[in-house]
Amino acid sequence: MNRRHQAASSLIPEDHTNTSTISTIESLEPDAFASLIPSLLPLRPSSPRSNRTESSFVDLAQDIVLRRAGEAAAAAVLSKYLQPPFEDQDAVDNANLIVDIIMKLSFDDMQLYRPAMETIATSDRVAADHLQRPLFLEDDAKSIIRFANDRNAIWVHTYKFDVMAARTLRERIKTPEQLQPLVPGLLDWLADINWPPFKACCDALAVFPEVTVMPIRNLLSSARGDGGWLTYVLQYITHWVPVGELWEEFKPQVQALMNDAKGDEEEWELADTAREWLNMLDEHWEKGKLRQ
Repeated sequence: MNRRHQAASSLIPEDHTNTSTISTIESLEPDAFASLIPSLLPLRPSSPRSNRTESSFVDLAQDIVLRRAGEAAAAAVLSKYLQPPFEDQDAVDNANLIVDIIMKLSFDDMQLYRPAMETIATSDRVAADHLQRPLFLEDDAKSIIRFANDRNAIWVHTYKFDVMAARTLRERIKTPEQLQPLVPGLLDWLADINWPPFKACCDALAVFPEVTVMPIRNLLSSARGDGGWLTYVLQYITHWVPVGELWEEFKPQVQALMNDAKGDEEEWELADTAREWLNMLDEHWEKGKLRQ
C-alpha cells in the first residue's frame, strides 16, 4: 500500500457511528479521494438507512462516492471493478453497487463509464459459474448505454427493474407528442400494481393525460375479462387524473363494466369499483357543474 493510500485509509473509523472524518473525505483532492475508494467499497450498512434515525459513516461515505463518481480519477478506479467475469460474490456486490451509482449520474458524467458498461453488456461470461447469475447486471448495463447514447431517448421499461427507463420517463417527457407513442406500453405495466414499474408508468401517463384518453377507452373495452388490469387502470384514473372533463370521456366504458361480468371480473368486484368511480364523477364534477 502506497503512502497516499495509507493516509486515506486512516480516515475510515472502526466505529461506523463515528462520522468525524466525513468532511475531510469530502474535501480530498480527486486523486486522493480515488485512492480511498478501494477501502470504501467493501463497507456495507448494518441496516437500511430508513430504519435508523441518524446516518452512519458508511451512509455518508457512499453519498460522497455518488457525488464524486463523475470525477475522472474516481471513474477510473470504479471502472476497474466492472471488468467481468466476476469471480466471487463480493465482486458481484461491488459491481451492482457501482452500477446503481452510475444510474444516478448526469448524462455527461455517465460517459466516463461507457467502456465498462459495454464490456459487461457484451461479455460472454459475466460471473464465475459457481455464482448465482447476477440478476439484471447485463440488462442494467445495456440500459445505461441506451441512456448515454442519446440524451433525448425515452422508452418504457423493458424489464421490471429498468431504472433508466423510469428515469427517461421522469426527466425527458416534455411534450404530448413524446408521450403518445409510449402510452400502450405504459398501460401494459398497469396490469399488476405490485410490479415495480407501476408507479413510474402512472406518473408518466399523468404528465399529459389528454393523450391517454383513446388508448384507455379502447383498453377498457378490449381487455374485458381481465379484472385485475381493468381495476388498476381505474385506480390510475382515480388517483392520477383530476376529476373533470377527462373523466367524462371514460364514462361509457366504465358504465359498461357494471353490466355482466366477464372472465375474472366478478372475483375482482370490478362492477363495484366502476360504480364507486361513477359516483365520484357524479359527486365531484357533474353536480358541481349544475351548481355553477
